[in-house]
Amino acid sequence: MTRILVIDDEAEMRQAYKTVLEKLDCQVDMANDGIEGLERFLNKIYDVVISEYNLENLDGMQMLEHFQQIDSKVPIIFSSGLADDEVIAEALDNGAVDFLPKPAKIDQLLISISKAIYHRPHNVTDPSEDVPKASH
Repeated sequence: MTRILVIDDEAEMRQAYKTVLEKLDCQVDMANDGIEGLERFLNKIYDVVISEYNLENLDGMQMLEHFQQIDSKVPIIFSSGLADDEVIAEALDNGAVDFLPKPAKIDQLLISISKAIYHRPHNVTDPSEDVPKASH
């Protein structure tokens, strides 16, 4: 089961993400600000984090920095209705795996999550591991 942390200051958005993702058999935890999101991230292992970029107590770049210090392998997807191209480029250049418009369309969200999970470093296998070893 895919574990997803959703961080958004709008209760309606958190609930919308949760409803969609739980139908896809994801386990979803929610936080209403960056501090609560970081606390949850510190105490549980997640496969993906989806976060509003513009939060009052921590902005997206601050959250991204904290998340990467804790576990740089967890993909971070940002969303915002207010971000300009420069902000989006900065977030992506610094390690966010995607930046979705808000509200994101369901298909955009699913594609972004699929890419994030597929491209996680721990999902990359060494092809030599699949080759049976010769016994001597």
